[in-house]
Amino acid sequence: MKASDKGTFVSILDKEFCINCPPDKEVTLKNAASYLDKQMRQIRKTGRVIGLERIAVMAALNIAHELLALKENRENRVADFSDRIKLLQSKIDEALQKDLRKEEVAQNNHLNINVAMDNNPMSTLSFSETSVNAHAMEAETV
Repeated sequence: MKASDKGTFVSILDKEFCINCPPDKEVTLKNAASYLDKQMRQIRKTGRVIGLERIAVMAALNIAHELLALKENRENRVADFSDRIKLLQSKIDEALQKDLRKEEVAQNNHLNINVAMDNNPMSTLSFSETSVNAHAMEAETV
């Protein structure tokens, strides 16, 4: 397999082929030709398929089958990842909803304390001071 100004030469079943190919794709072309050569040699070695054309068609069918199997596997993996992402999104949404509910409860408790203090004009203590004074009152009654 060699390159020339007219194209890249590849060998498949001992036959040379000149293929026009951009220089940056030569390695990929040579790898593909090598893979095809290997597949065709395996088919010829079995002795069940006779003739270069039939060997080429069988190799093409085998390679197409491999490609389709890989595509199907990829599609299944993409679907699996999509399902996992949806599950994770659902769990995140649930966690955020729980956190939001806790925040709402905390805000409601704060509002209830403020309303209770507003109803009692003598009350000027903050929540933390109320807790301290409540503990002090419990200590005095004991």
